[in-house]
Parts: sequence; structure tokens; C-alpha cells
Amino acid sequence: MGTQTVKCHLLVQAHVQSPQVCLVRCKLRIPELYVGKPWTGTATLFNQTLLPSHFTWGKLRGKQGSLCLASFTPSSGSLGAHEKLDITVSFTSHTDEELTEVLAPCEVEGMAHPVVLGLFGKARTLSVSYSLPNSGATKPASGWDQPVRLDFGNEPKINECEHRSAYVKRPLTHIQAKKLKEKAHDDFVKCLLSHGKGVAFFVQPNTGTLGPHETLTVTITAYTNMWGAYTDLLICKAGELEPTSIPVQMGVRGCPLYFQMSGPQSDNQNQGPIIRFGSHVSGGDTISRSLRLNNTSPYDIRLDWETFNRTQGDRKLVDLLVAYGEPFPLKDRDGNEVVGCPPSSGDSLLPPWGQRQSRTASTEETCSCPRTCSGDGERPEELEEDEEEKMSLDLKAPQRKLFTVLIRPHEGNPSDYPYCITPRQMVVPAGGSSTMHVSFTPLTFSGSSSDARCEGFALGFMSLDSKMAACIPGKVERPQGHKVDPLHLELHASVRPAILSVQMDEDEDVLVFQTVASDLIEEDPKETLSVKQETVVVRSLRLRNTTEMALAFRLSTQPPFTVLQPQPQTQPPGRGRTSTGHSHDHSHSSAESQPLLLRPQDNMQVKVAFHSSLSLLAYLERPCEELPPSVSVLRGDSGETKLQFQQKLVVEYSNNSQQAVPLVACLSVPSLHVSSSKVDFGTCYVGQTQVQELHLNTRGSSCCYWSAAIESDGGISTFQLSPDRGVLRPLENQQVLQLSFTASNPEEYKATVTVRGKLGEPPLVLQVQGRGSHDERYMK
Repeated sequence: MGTQTVKCHLLVQAHVQSPQVCLVRCKLRIPELYVGKPWTGTATLFNQTLLPSHFTWGKLRGKQGSLCLASFTPSSGSLGAHEKLDITVSFTSHTDEELTEVLAPCEVEGMAHPVVLGLFGKARTLSVSYSLPNSGATKPASGWDQPVRLDFGNEPKINECEHRSAYVKRPLTHIQAKKLKEKAHDDFVKCLLSHGKGVAFFVQPNTGTLGPHETLTVTITAYTNMWGAYTDLLICKAGELEPTSIPVQMGVRGCPLYFQMSGPQSDNQNQGPIIRFGSHVSGGDTISRSLRLNNTSPYDIRLDWETFNRTQGDRKLVDLLVAYGEPFPLKDRDGNEVVGCPPSSGDSLLPPWGQRQSRTASTEETCSCPRTCSGDGERPEELEEDEEEKMSLDLKAPQRKLFTVLIRPHEGNPSDYPYCITPRQMVVPAGGSSTMHVSFTPLTFSGSSSDARCEGFALGFMSLDSKMAACIPGKVERPQGHKVDPLHLELHASVRPAILSVQMDEDEDVLVFQTVASDLIEEDPKETLSVKQETVVVRSLRLRNTTEMALAFRLSTQPPFTVLQPQPQTQPPGRGRTSTGHSHDHSHSSAESQPLLLRPQDNMQVKVAFHSSLSLLAYLERPCEELPPSVSVLRGDSGETKLQFQQKLVVEYSNNSQQAVPLVACLSVPSLHVSSSKVDFGTCYVGQTQVQELHLNTRGSSCCYWSAAIESDGGISTFQLSPDRGVLRPLENQQVLQLSFTASNPEEYKATVTVRGKLGEPPLVLQVQGRGSHDERYMK
């Protein structure tokens, strides 16, 4: 087969393109542009062909291109077919002129001419204004005639931080403020106040950047450790503008001193602790308390103490004080005023300004924020300024007053009794401490008195002996003495009379001893009688301490009473008992010279003895006018006789006050009585015995040991008495005596019968008579 050839026609068509890239918007107008601050925007490139295109952004061109800077992200790259790409533009103007000729070229490979982006706008300059919260006024940076003033008032207290805020506003740049590194608060405040000027102002933030239309609140915190009226300048600098000075003033009150026992007080710094001395015995020994005072300020502070007593019913309203010269002059150790010593003698108390390590951007008296010295070149300026400050004190210091008149509210009467503070004048060194002593001397009551509350207080008036500490004209002024609130110390105590509660049987007020003289007679089985030297009757009472304090005392009394050694006993006090021998003297020792201590709410049993002896019965033979005041003879209507002895149990306390417990002893003595003091037998027959009966009795509670004797001129057998001795006891009370008469001759007979007691009772004398006769009519 033969091959056949077929002819075909193929249509070929082609488009020939070159790279073509354009900007979606070839002009970029910047609405808010600020000198030196970058602006960021977006430009879009578009590839109009199917060919991939490579682009590169170049430097700015145009007459004003050298006044600006621009960067593009990305600065180069490739665009695909019909691709759009957003380009980030960062533009910064360094002029505030109107920008109309700033071009940004973009070279595209294959294109004869670059793509050009036009940048248009006008940059603004820096603007800052200052204002205070809650105030409608705003102070521009250019300043006003009446500047914004930061006033901290007169309420800030020492060691407390006080905050004030200021608004700094600018509608320009945006940058976040730097944060202050966190430190321990105490160390931070100590660092701020290390310059030793009493106050420091801390600004936060102290540096930063304001964003567009941003209002920044700046907090100014004041830290203080010394009272005074301070003035300063807060210097604010924004960009290249002139610094703006905002006056700052603050009055600091309070007290940089605090007592160690109570610690620093945040609310009432001038109020010290309440010193409670408790309850004490009237007229007791002085009690002293030691107190330590700490000084947190950079200056030595002199304290002049005055003590006051509060009196109930005091209607005085005000005190008028008049002082000649200094109200609180400097004194030596003996309390004498130092004459001719000017206040400048305290220049040694100046703060260590030459040793400070921080400096402020404001005045020399206060600081706005701490900043480390840049080098040694600043220290000569500080020393020079300090010298100028010292020289200015002599020129501007006020004249010393000749007289000082002060009216103050009356709170108490000045007195150094019962409270006293030593030393009356003391200096608490800067950053150090001193010790003072507060003493209380209990009141002495005259006679019996109730409890007394001693309420007082002490005022410590503060003074500064350094001129630099007291005043730097135009920077700080510190009141002293009566012009500054004193340190207040409350003093409380109570005084009670030294008295013990005495408890006796049946709520008696007198400790009574009942005894009989017949106890001195001792009978033995052989019916022989012997007289003892003495007998002892013991009564007990209980002393109870109802106060809140321990009481030290001694017990004493006078004869015929004695105090026996107190013995601990829980039983209630018993009735009296009588000792019938001498062993009692050996079993109890006298407590008259031994001090005793009775603690609060404790009790003690005390035994008191009454000593009966024959010597006491001798008082019966004395006339009444010769008896001692403590002895009396009591005779009852029934003829009973008693010797009464009165003494006191004296409780002598350690404060020399005394309490007396009455002691009464009744010694019942026997008294003989007979029914008839004369017996007449008449005429009797000789040799015949006649008998008559007599009644012998004793009255009282004492037994009577008696004996009778007959003295007759007619012989022993003429008159006889039976019995001629015996014992009359209180219950039996009566003895029948038989008296017989036997005449031996017809004559008259007489005899005397004498009845005597064993204890020396007054004798009874009976006259007896009779006649003998031989007449039988008398015979019975």
C-alpha cells in the first residue's frame, strides 16, 4: 500500500507581556504625625500581570526626603500572578513642616520606572499639662502666674506615708512607664530618709513616656520621721521643654519617740503607755519603774518632764503659764539652768548630711526621689550649701523672747508627789534610746480612810538644741516646747489603808478573856494546896487579808497579854482555853518581834494569851486613884468583884501605820461574906457548951479557899469554930460554920474570928463574946 500524506493546519496564538506592578493607593496621607515619633501604616502592591515580579523598596526621595526616615516590611520580595501584598510602612518625621514632597520608590525588575508612594502630613511638637485631682484647672507646661501647688496639709504623722496625685497629660507620644523594682518597705523608707532631713518625697513613676492624648497620674508619697512644717519644689521635666516647678508644702505632726514596752503607735503617736503601779499600802515604800524611750528621728530630742495629779471635783478650766526666758532651758545634771549657753551649742547634734548617699532634684531640705551621687564633684556643692544654711540661721533666726505667756486647758495640778520622773530633763539621741524612771510613793493616810485612787499623768515637752534641727528659713520650721504636742504618759495606782479583816467568835469587836483567880490554886491528892506562879488563858482570832496586795506586819501587845506564834489553821477560831501548868510557855514562842507576811486573800490564825498571877490580885488592895488606866475594879450589885484589864493587840504594818484590836480580860476574884459580923452568946452556964451557926459564902465565879483562926483571951477551948478551913465553890456557894462557946469561969469572954482566903482576899473579922455564970437558971 502506498503511504498517503495528509496536511494539517495548527493555530498558534501568544501574548507577550512585561512585568507591571502598581500601588493600590499611590498617596499615603498621615493624619497624626509627631516629631521624632514613628508612625505605622499600610501600603498595598498589586501585580497586574501573570508574570512573577520581584520588588525592592529604596530610600526616600524628594526635597523633604532627607528630613524623614521610613522603613518597609517586607523591604523586598516577589509577587505572584495577580497577587496583592500589604506592605507595613514605618515613617518618622524630624521636622514640624508640612510634608508634601516625600517619595518612597519601589523598584520592580523588568519595569522601566519604579513604583512611587507619596507620603503627606504635618508633624506636631511635644505638649504637656499638669493638674491635680478633683480640680478643674489645668496648668500647661508654659506656666501660669499661680502655679499648681501640692499641699499635703498639716495632718501627716511621723513614720506614716502620705499620698498625693498629680495629672500629667499630653496628647502626643505613647510609651509605657518603667516599673520601680520592688524592695522591702522598711529598707526602702530607711533609704529614702537616710539623708537625715526628716522628710522625703517619693514620685512614682518618676520617669516615663506619655502616649497620645494620655493622662498619667503621678503619685507623690511623703515619708517622714520628724515633725515640722516643710516646703519643697517638685521639678517636672518633659522632653526638651523648660522644667516646671510645682511647690510642695506639708505640715507633719506627731512624735518620733516611742516607749519600748508599747512599740510605735500609728494612731496617737504622742500617747505613751499606761503605767499601772497596782495597789499599795498607805505610806509604803516608793515603787519605781524603768522605761526605755526610742528615737526614730535624725535629731537629738530633749525632753522636759512634768507630772500632774487629777483631782475629783476640780472645776478649774484653764492654766495661765508665764515663763521668763526659755520655758524649758537647758539644765546641768544638778538641775541648775545653764546660763550663757546659746542654742548653737547643740550644733553637734546636726544630722549627718555630709554622709548621705542620696540626693534630690528639689530643695536641700526634702527629696523627691532618691538618686545616687554621680561622683565626688557633687559633694563640695552639698557642703557649700550646708555652710550657707548655717550662716543664714544667724541672720534669720528669731529673737529670743523675754517673757512667754501661755493659756492651756486645765487637765491636772502639777506635782511631783505621789508620782515623780527622773531625770526631769533627758536627751534621747538620734536613732538611739534612753532610760527614764517613773516612781510612785503611796499616800499616807491620817487616821482611818477608805481606798484612794491616784490618777495622774506626765507630759514630756520636746525641744531641739540644734539650730539646724529647729529651723532652716524657707525650708523647714519645727515648733518646740509648748508649741508642739507633748509626749503623754498615763499614771495609775491605788492606795489602800493597811488593814486586815479581824474575825472573832460571834462577830465580836473585842477579844474577851474570862478567867478566875482560883485557877492559881492547885490541889493534889493529898489535899495539900499550892499556888502556881501564873495561869494562861488563850484566845484565837483570824486575820484575813482582803486587799489585793501582800501585807507585812508585826504583832505586839502589853502585859498581862502576850502574842503567841501564829499557827496555820483552817478551823474557825475556837473559844478560849486555860492552861493549868507551865508547859504552855515552852510550847509557844512570842511573835512580837517577828515580821509576818500575809498574801492577798490569805488568812492567819493568831493566838493571844492572858497571864493571870498573884501580882494582879494586888491591885485589889490599891485605892482606885492609884490604879493604872488599863486596870479597873468592877463590883457588882450582888457583891461580885472582878479585875478588868484592857489592852490592844497592835498590828504594826511596814509603812508604820497601826491597827488595834481591843483586848479585855475579866479576872473574877473571890470575895468572902458571912451572915453576921458579931456573935454574942450572952450568959451561959459554966461548963456547958453553946453553939451558934454562921453562913459563909462567896460571890462570883471563882472558888474560894479559906481558913479561919480564933484569937481568944480565955484560952483555946473557950471558943471553937468548925470547920476552920474549906473551899467555897461557885455552884455550892455557901458553907455553914458552927461557932461554940464553953465558959470555964463566971466571967466575960471575948474573941476575934478571922477568915482569910488563900488568894489574898480581904479577910473577914468576927467579934465574939460571952459570959460564964454558976446561976442554974442559965443551964440548958
